[in-house]
Formats: sequence, structure tokens, C-alpha cells
Amino acid sequence: MAGTTTQYTKETKIKACQRYVDGEAVASIVRDLNIRHRDNVYEWMKKYEVFGEEAFNRKRGRPKRDMEEDSRRIARMEEEIDMLKKGLGILSKRR
Repeated sequence: MAGTTTQYTKETKIKACQRYVDGEAVASIVRDLNIRHRDNVYEWMKKYEVFGEEAFNRKRGRPKRDMEEDSRRIARMEEEIDMLKKGLGILSKRR
């Protein structure tokens, strides 16, 4: 069956991610949910950590680079927020 792909439902992906977050072993998750490869769970977790359940609402075939670009944009925004918080802290100390 080389080259075949298995489609998993949004619910299966979310359930796998939630169980992983709860500390369950990937081997157990894969076995219980009939997931072909443990790497699927790790890939889903990367998306889940950034986008939450929304990660699995995306249309099929969205280029991975778009998601990576979104991740970089979020990281930059978080850095900007941290800088603004520091600046606000400095200004409030001067008062």
C-alpha cells in the first residue's frame, strides 16, 4: 500500500491532540484511534499549538509555507507586544 494516504476527521485530530496535551503516550493514542503513523500526531500538535482547533478547519491543500508564515507573524507580534509592555512599564515608573 505504498503511496496511499489516510484521511482523518477533524474530531480525530482534535481528540489525539487533547489526549497528547493531557499527557497520554503517543503510542496509546495511535493505537486507540487507529492512526497509521505516530508522526501524524506530532504534525497535528505543531498546528494545534499555534492555531488550536481552528488548525483543522483549514481547507485541504493549504501550503505548509503559509502556516509557517503565520507562525512567524504571530511570533513577531508577540515580540512587539512584549516591547510595548516594557515601554509602558518604564513610562508608568516615571510618573
